[in-house]
Amino acid sequence: MENIYLIGMPGCGKSSLGKEVAKRLNMEFIDTDEATILNAGVKSMNELFTTHGVAKFRQMERQVIKDISAKTNYIVSTGGGAILDSENCSVMINTGRVVFVDVNLTTLRKRIDVNDRPLVKDIDQALENLYFHRIDKYRTSATDTFDNNGGLDESTDAFINMVQSWHK
Repeated sequence: MENIYLIGMPGCGKSSLGKEVAKRLNMEFIDTDEATILNAGVKSMNELFTTHGVAKFRQMERQVIKDISAKTNYIVSTGGGAILDSENCSVMINTGRVVFVDVNLTTLRKRIDVNDRPLVKDIDQALENLYFHRIDKYRTSATDTFDNNGGLDESTDAFINMVQSWHK
C-alpha cells in the first residue's frame, strides 16, 4: 500500500491515530519527530531545538521524510511544521496520500502537553497563533482531510473506512 502521511497541528492526534491505524491495517508506523530525535542523538524535542536549533531540526526532518518516501506501506506521523518546507510537501504528495488530521482549537488545548512542545509554550496565545498561521497550509497540502475531534477508537474506525474507500 502507498504511504499515508499525517499532517496537522501538534497535539491533533497524528501519532496516536497513526499507531492504531497502522496496527489494524498491518502497515508500518513511523513518527518523524521521534526518528529525528533518534538521528540527532538527543532525548527530547526540547533538547533537539536547544542543541541544534529550528533550522537544523527542519533539515534533519526533511531527510527523514525523504528516506521514508523511498519505502511503501507506512503510516507517517509528521511534525506539525513539516508542511512549511515545500520539498517535504512535494515528496509526500508524490509518494502517497497526505491526510490533514484536523481538530479544533478547543480539542487541541485539551490534548497538548506543553512540556514537550517547544513552539507552543504559552498555550493559549501561541497555539492560536500557530493554528491560524498554518491552517491554510495544512488544507492546501493535503489530499484528504480527517476530522479527529472524537475519541481514539471512533476515529480509528472512521480513518480505516476512509482508507478503504480509496481502494474501491
